[in-house]
Amino acid sequence: MFPLFGFAQGFFPYPKWLPAPDSLHIFPTPVFYRTPENGAAFGLGTLYRFNPIEYVDSTKKRFSTVYLSLIHTTKKQTLLELNHHLLFAKGKIFLRGNINVDDFYDKYYGIGGNQRESDLETFRFQRAFWFQQAQWQWRKNCYLGGIGWYYDLRNISVISGNGALANRTAPGAEGSKNLVFGISSTIDTRDHQFVQSSGIFWEVQTLNAANNGANTHPFTRIRTDLRWATPLSNTKTILATQLYLDQTSKGAAFQFIPTLGGDRILRGYFRGRYRDYSYAAAQAEIRHTFPNQFGFQAFASAGQVGSTWKNFNDSPWKIAGGIGLRYKVSEGSRTILRLDYAINRDGGSGWYVRVNEAF
Repeated sequence: MFPLFGFAQGFFPYPKWLPAPDSLHIFPTPVFYRTPENGAAFGLGTLYRFNPIEYVDSTKKRFSTVYLSLIHTTKKQTLLELNHHLLFAKGKIFLRGNINVDDFYDKYYGIGGNQRESDLETFRFQRAFWFQQAQWQWRKNCYLGGIGWYYDLRNISVISGNGALANRTAPGAEGSKNLVFGISSTIDTRDHQFVQSSGIFWEVQTLNAANNGANTHPFTRIRTDLRWATPLSNTKTILATQLYLDQTSKGAAFQFIPTLGGDRILRGYFRGRYRDYSYAAAQAEIRHTFPNQFGFQAFASAGQVGSTWKNFNDSPWKIAGGIGLRYKVSEGSRTILRLDYAINRDGGSGWYVRVNEAF
């Protein structure tokens, strides 16, 4: 998905073996990735681009895009997704969003930072998800906007385990519906959206699922994501860091309680291995690029969950780290394929094959 989005938006050189960019508007593509949560994923996608514009702060031409994909994984998950990125007013206003319909397999360990492997429950469910964000660039590198999404999770079927899901005591164990609205504020000075080597990205979101008939589990949520990167001794070696904080009110269904782990931050932990209403995580990595389009990385992260921020010391902090290989798609391209291997202090590990950096 991401290489085609990058071609369409003009973030990196267009491959010579494709027709001229201005004459091609539909891009069919295979899809492949791997994570511990999905296993190996295979699928097909089609990207449609239109309405080329000259960006207000760039000489590059970029396009509005719509992308449709159908994916099946080795863990018997089926994912149908339609997403869009629409540009207006020379890029000063943009809309991004997606609609997902999934038949999914997942794991649930319960709520808290002391959950054991013996607490594991595996389950299947179906979900429909709609997300929309609109942002306005009110000054250089500064954005304000609104967020809306609707989430419908149903038909939860426990495959193994006899815990809170099987006994229907976990919040949302019978299914849940939420209509959520919020606001976002962003400062973005990154030199590249997907493969950052300098600048900062700082986003703050506040979300609210009101106590009304549209929400089975009302909640409020605030989260912030701060990223920073800078070259070290030369432009081939980059130090990148990230701080992520997430706070959700009690009463939220389990799928909206902040989860630790995944292919983005605290790699090495299964996403959702630990979850609780307060979550903090930080990571840093060294990125080095070789002359032959290959690269090497080393990364480390730490995080914690708790019922409140004051309860972070009730369980051991979660620590993970690993190494990775990178390969540039083409000469001069900023888009990369990444292969990561990470381990955590609990003895778990994970392999990740994805497109572009984790953050």
